[in-house]
Amino acid sequence: MRTKSGQVTIFVIVGIVIVATVLLFLLLRGGSEDPVTGGTSEANTESFLETCLKDVVREGTERIGAQGGYINPGASGAPFIAFKFQNETPEDISYLCYTRNFYSKCVVQRTALLSHITEQLKEYIEDDVYDCFDQLTDSLEQEGYAIEVREGGFEVELIPEKILINFKKQLTLTKQDKVSRKTDIQAVIPSNFYGLGKVAQEIVRQESTFCSFNELGYMAPHPELWSIYPFTTGDATTIYIIKHQKTNEMFQFAIKRCVV
Repeated sequence: MRTKSGQVTIFVIVGIVIVATVLLFLLLRGGSEDPVTGGTSEANTESFLETCLKDVVREGTERIGAQGGYINPGASGAPFIAFKFQNETPEDISYLCYTRNFYSKCVVQRTALLSHITEQLKEYIEDDVYDCFDQLTDSLEQEGYAIEVREGGFEVELIPEKILINFKKQLTLTKQDKVSRKTDIQAVIPSNFYGLGKVAQEIVRQESTFCSFNELGYMAPHPELWSIYPFTTGDATTIYIIKHQKTNEMFQFAIKRCVV
């Protein structure tokens, strides 16, 4: 009888441990839900915004990169070329350095290229940024937070391997008499768009100075990072295609210089 009683006690203890383990697992799982589908808390507001914005940022960099740094080539009066690669539809590619004169060096069209493509990306994602922030506040309200927003705009910043979206807003959250304020809200999107812009800027600098660019010499120190493909057309135009080796992100643009 004593042996049977001990066995029953052991089974009860084991059962309690299993139930407690399952409850703990469900509790932890409930606190780590995807930020877009639910479970938003004040601790993962940045994660929510990053998930919401990553696709439109990628779409923006692809479009701007494919068209020489512009959302709409030619809209600002800058020169561009409509060029068709083999078996592809024609693409409008902006000239970043251009001349019509014989034997002349090309004139740089954008002296601050990185600033320009940053502004173009900001323009492209603007509506989605405000929409994602509204989705964030709606989700927090569903979690039981009272929301107060001090309105402000946002800025886009390109840095090595990242795109930063900085919200100029203050978010005050109240729940169960606990008040917290969030400032300096930032979404961080992995990207090599900054590096692509730096390479393009250097190509333009050398082309405008020397009427040439040595892509093999430029790639030699870091062949694992960049692939640079110059493609010369029949009218003294060279289209440069820059690709990041690991991510396949791309930036292409046109040069017309030293026309013979």
